[in-house]
Amino acid sequence: MSLVNHRAISIMAPVIFRSEAHALGTSPAVREDVERTVTAFRRVVRGLYGVMLVHWGDISHGQVKCASIEALIHKTAQRPDVQYPVLGRMLGKRPSYLRRAAIEQAHGAVSSFLSNWNNFLDGQIGGRDREEGARPPRLGLNNVFPSLYGGNMIL
Repeated sequence: MSLVNHRAISIMAPVIFRSEAHALGTSPAVREDVERTVTAFRRVVRGLYGVMLVHWGDISHGQVKCASIEALIHKTAQRPDVQYPVLGRMLGKRPSYLRRAAIEQAHGAVSSFLSNWNNFLDGQIGGRDREEGARPPRLGLNNVFPSLYGGNMIL
């Protein structure tokens, strides 16, 4: 016999809210700001692809990949000289969560590409044997989006 109150459990379960089903009431100026933020975010992610490919041997096995990449691009008072300052300037004075989200996005894309590339060299594509003349995987410019939270964060 179960002593669990099923009604109490269903009340505590999280409600999933899908935002694409609801129109967001924003002004044209706010939409333009969001579009510029997304464009800048994608530009930085594409720049990070190259940095990660160059330094993959150093960061692929480390536990603190985000910190090691930040050390290459983000100037601080304790770290005035970085190897890739242009990427730090491209992000500008945005919150650190955007910089870290860009690093994580780029790391996932590069990791996936290198895994697919190694499988391709081993004669596999998608878990099946590679056919003669098959195209190799590409590190594409995928459509990534920053995490933007409503209200003050978007403004």
